[in-house]
Amino acid sequence: MAFKTVSNIPKDSFLNKPPALFDLNDYVRQQLHPLADAHQECEEALDMIVDYLKKKVPLKVRRVLKSGAHLRGADVRGEVEEYQLVLFLYDFKSMADCRYKLNEILQQVEFHMKKTNWIVDGNLLMEKNTEFSVRFTLRCSDHRDKFHRILIFPCHDVLKGDNPTKLYKDSMYKDMKTLDEAGRQVYWPVVSQLQTKFIQFRPPAHAVNNLIRLVKHWIHTCFREETKKNLPNAYVIELLVLNIWERVGAPPSFDMLIGFYGFLRKLMMPQMTQAIWNQNYDFSKYEQFTPKNTRIPFIIDPASPFGNLAARYIKGWDDLITVARESLRKPLLWGMEEKRLWQVNPPDEPEDDKEDDKGKENKKKNDKDKKKKK
Repeated sequence: MAFKTVSNIPKDSFLNKPPALFDLNDYVRQQLHPLADAHQECEEALDMIVDYLKKKVPLKVRRVLKSGAHLRGADVRGEVEEYQLVLFLYDFKSMADCRYKLNEILQQVEFHMKKTNWIVDGNLLMEKNTEFSVRFTLRCSDHRDKFHRILIFPCHDVLKGDNPTKLYKDSMYKDMKTLDEAGRQVYWPVVSQLQTKFIQFRPPAHAVNNLIRLVKHWIHTCFREETKKNLPNAYVIELLVLNIWERVGAPPSFDMLIGFYGFLRKLMMPQMTQAIWNQNYDFSKYEQFTPKNTRIPFIIDPASPFGNLAARYIKGWDDLITVARESLRKPLLWGMEEKRLWQVNPPDEPEDDKEDDKGKENKKKNDKDKKKKK
């Protein structure tokens, strides 16, 4: 049986451009950064849907949350966008009530979406619902060949607003801790609010956002289609890039070639990645979730402390490493290893090791002092 490769690097790929003749920074800005009018069009489409739902669907909407790569400042020009609209409803009295009524509410939303003029005009195509959302594809009005994939999630507003207090977050995590992974899935629409806010704190044109765009473009263009289904989703990739960037000091600007090289090198060392953020919770309360597989990174969702996000994509990490190794041999990155331009810091050392190092330094200092006295 013939060996199937996971990579699909085209001849005209940016990886095959020698850096002396190719500016990767310009390439990202000119080819991958979304056009301003595209963002405006997306916002208008989402606003129209929200307005329609509020007027036509007989539900008591408390507030609406929009999320997606565009709203996190990490979307890529020309790629199909996926947006999530979370309808926080007064109709749900609790998360338990939400689980009980959710299927009925989803059917109501689907029924009314099928009655829109967008269906008649051929601009909206309903897709099969997920367990927690109504899903459809919407064609852009100004670009007939461009589509948005949109998911509508009805949910209980357990966080009580756009800026939840620590008390509400701690209460939610306490409830989630009593559930298994399947039971926690109903909380995803709520968690997505914290995910968006975590990544959204930088302006869209920030260098690290552009590095995220480049990595997504690399995945989109350099992997075989049948391989992509195994790869980590966009949010996990965004977190991985952020972790690498933070480990080198979170520079506000950097050469894109250096950043991309650093990312690929980091992929080759999954056991070195321990990405934990404590903005929304104290991870030490959930320390039973520790690294078990050194073949994959250890990435904890900054919006939810339960389980390693990378563990869902074990085959995908192997494929990422394979294509990263091949990419590092391409003309764009020739000679980069010798320059050691972006050194990735190892995970924080255990306190015991730090004490040992401190003791060694003190011993060296004492030895020098004794030599001076002699």
